[in-house]
Amino acid sequence: MSLILIGFLVFVLLTLAGLEIWLVMAATAILIILVEFGQADMLVVAPQAILDGVKSVELAAIPLFILTGELMNRGGITKRLLSLAQIILCGIRGGLGMVGVLINMMMAGVSGSAVADSSATGSVLLPIMRRDGYDPDYSAALIGAAATVGPIIPPSIPFIVFGALTNVSVAELFLAGVMPGLLMGGVLLIVVRFIAIRSNHPVQPFPGLDLVPRILLESLIPVAMPVFVISGILIGF
Repeated sequence: MSLILIGFLVFVLLTLAGLEIWLVMAATAILIILVEFGQADMLVVAPQAILDGVKSVELAAIPLFILTGELMNRGGITKRLLSLAQIILCGIRGGLGMVGVLINMMMAGVSGSAVADSSATGSVLLPIMRRDGYDPDYSAALIGAAATVGPIIPPSIPFIVFGALTNVSVAELFLAGVMPGLLMGGVLLIVVRFIAIRSNHPVQPFPGLDLVPRILLESLIPVAMPVFVISGILIGF
């Protein structure tokens, strides 16, 4: 039996046994080292390899981006961005569904994670869509699909990991992800608009002229976050 097959079987069995994934990966790697070299002395290389793999300036940005997204979510930034998106798309049939796409594009410039974006926007937007008569299955699928823009529009956690592993410039990866991310969001907006017309979704009402200045002012910093991030990277801060 080949070494790769042994490692795969051990990985699957330990995963089915309920072990945490980091422990499964470590145990599988240790077993392969013992089978391949037959000497436990080779395991002394493992701690050094682990440290070499994580002592990266680029990887240090990942928990900080997650922290930034969490702080902004807890601080009510998601609701502010939702209000801004409602102003932009008011008076359009199916506008609330399009708001779901637009707010995920905005949140993508904060957290860099599809899971974080979907949980943040879904917790705020899904109850509103249910109240306005949207099908729950459609609403959940819409938020899930819109959240896939998160890893494309910078800052992107997968881009950081890819750049750290392949020695590719993270700043260049971020810049390369802007247009594809905007294109994905634009196509999703077109699809949601088409479905809204076909399914006769409700028109998004205007929140009120007196609220517009306050909403624009409160949304200024969250919307500018991607600009701050990209600018900081380009000037080397």
